[in-house]
Amino acid sequence: MRHVQISSTGKTSRIALRCLALALLTALPIAAHASDDGSGRSDEDRAMENFLLHAEIVKIEDVGEGITKPRRVTLTQGNLRHRAIFKTIDQKIQGEVFTKRLEKDFSDKYTYEVAAYRLDRLAGLGLVPVTVLRTINGEAGSLQLWIENVITFEEAVQDENAEIENFDLLVERLGLMYILDALIYNVDRNFGNILVNLDEDRFYPIDHSRAFRLSRKPLESTRGKTDKLAIPTEVERRLRAIDIETLDNRIGELLEENQVKAILERRNKLLKTFEKQRKLSDSSGVGLR
Repeated sequence: MRHVQISSTGKTSRIALRCLALALLTALPIAAHASDDGSGRSDEDRAMENFLLHAEIVKIEDVGEGITKPRRVTLTQGNLRHRAIFKTIDQKIQGEVFTKRLEKDFSDKYTYEVAAYRLDRLAGLGLVPVTVLRTINGEAGSLQLWIENVITFEEAVQDENAEIENFDLLVERLGLMYILDALIYNVDRNFGNILVNLDEDRFYPIDHSRAFRLSRKPLESTRGKTDKLAIPTEVERRLRAIDIETLDNRIGELLEENQVKAILERRNKLLKTFEKQRKLSDSSGVGLR
């Protein structure tokens, strides 16, 4: 592990963060803790889910950012007080639609936010902030924990005073995000929807309401990265354990049947990619961690 020393001009910080974006080709992800019931949720996850589901809402405000028009909600329960982001977008357009790209059968749904969180935990990644379904003032939506004390990755790259305490760990966690994006076929990843806490070297990928497309192949933009990743043993074990019954139980209510099947197909191709990479590494005499 190494500490990135920041120069007085700030050039080192910008170079380090930009190298971080490129260094994903050799990222080494870390294993995540698995819960006893197979859902991958920790005790902290469960406690936060309960809070988001049942805490009293004391304030709702427009965020003023994003095309999904999210609202920030402040909740309290006893001595606890947290903020969360509430999304109600629920849009599906059949046929060809041009967004940032030409797409067929476009969809943008709040349920995908919850599905991304649940699948993130099933895979043992532990990156997406806790997200639940909740109805507020008669509107159904996704309610996701608002992560405090973070900046976007885009802001971190531009910040001349940004410091990286543990560069390797930061790269490892960002590598896990690419596994998630490949699994859910996230077409909307950018440096503006990756939250980063440089003090803790933590990444929080957000904004998954446009994920879960029907392609059976991992997203093109992730292929050059996931085929160079050394998958943690626990993450690989959890990915292999995912089957149609597991997905139906955890996210079947949130996605259509063909979307669930597409996840399994992409998972299978990801595992084959990791197996191929392992064989290449073994033949070259370089072991994967």
